[in-house]
Amino acid sequence: MKLKIIYYVVLFSFLIISKTNAQDRLEPYNENPYMKYGDYDGLKKYYEHVEKILFQNSIKNSSIRYLVIPNFRKEYSLSFQEDEIVFSTVTNSIWENKDNTDLKVELVEKTKKVDSNNCKSIQILITEFLKESEKPEKVNLGIDGVEHFFMDSSVKAKIWSPKSGSKTYQLIDIMNEIIELVKSDDEIIKFSPELTQKIKKLKH
Repeated sequence: MKLKIIYYVVLFSFLIISKTNAQDRLEPYNENPYMKYGDYDGLKKYYEHVEKILFQNSIKNSSIRYLVIPNFRKEYSLSFQEDEIVFSTVTNSIWENKDNTDLKVELVEKTKKVDSNNCKSIQILITEFLKESEKPEKVNLGIDGVEHFFMDSSVKAKIWSPKSGSKTYQLIDIMNEIIELVKSDDEIIKFSPELTQKIKKLKH
C-alpha cells in the first residue's frame, strides 16, 4: 500500500513538471489549428484587424512586438524600438465590438524613452524565445484566458495563459513589469536591478 502511494505521488509530480516544462517554449504561430474550431475566417480577420490597429504607428520602426489578446477585455501591445518602448491599447475591446459598426475603436498610445541597453536586452531575450519556439504535442485552445503573441519581422510565436513557474510565465511577468514602467509618469524609464536580473536569468 505504501509503495502504491509513493508511486502515485511520483507520477503526479512528473505530470505537473511535464505540463510546466511543456510551456517553457513559445508555440510557432500557425493558423491551421483554428480551421477545425468555429469561424476560422472570422478569427483570422480579427487577428489581422487587431494588429493593424495596435501597430499602425510603430510597426515600421519596431523590430520586436508583443501583442496580448485577453478574453472580455481590451487588447494591448508593446513595440520595442532602439531607445523607445510604445504601449498601445484601444478605447473599446475590438472583439467585443467587432459586430458594432456604429462604435469607433480608437488607438491609445504611450511612448517612453528607455536606456538603449535595457531595450536591447529584452529584444535579445524575446528573439531567443522566438528562435526556440516549437510545436506542442497537442493544440492548446482555451476558453477563458489570455493569448500572448511575440513577433519580429519574420517570425511569430504565441502562448496561451502559461502555467505559473514555466519560462513563458516568467517572460509574461517581465512584459507586465515593462508595461507598468511605460504607463508610469516617468519621462525616461530604466529597468530596475531586479528586472534586469530577471531578464538575465531567463536568457538561455
